[in-house]
Amino acid sequence: MGPAYFTKLIYFLAPAASSRVAKGYIMDQWLGCAINLLTGRQVVKLDQHLTWKLKKNKPVLRADSFVSNLNTGQDYEAFCQLVEALSAELGTAWTPELTERALIAEGGRTPHPWRSHVVEQRLATMSIW
Repeated sequence: MGPAYFTKLIYFLAPAASSRVAKGYIMDQWLGCAINLLTGRQVVKLDQHLTWKLKKNKPVLRADSFVSNLNTGQDYEAFCQLVEALSAELGTAWTPELTERALIAEGGRTPHPWRSHVVEQRLATMSIW
């Protein structure tokens, strides 16, 4: 079990606090990709994997990301601070928890436009040709 799992434990098992008190956030592939995309740097170390899949009988390249086990406590702290800084930039209506949820966005068959953008950008930054 890696960092993504343990950060879920931190998030769900932390004592309830006010919405403005610092807490841990879920550092999974989606939030990691979003933070890396927004900052333009590898805040969250992600292991990347490219695979070919058939979509409507045509080969399509797909990128998958996994939170690396090489992320440190300092990496996690920097990640949490960036979630909170982004929340502050968005204004008082945005708590860090709401910001986190928005960055993760909905996936599935009809993904949220932000999730689609993150997926497209992840693939674009990984392409080797």
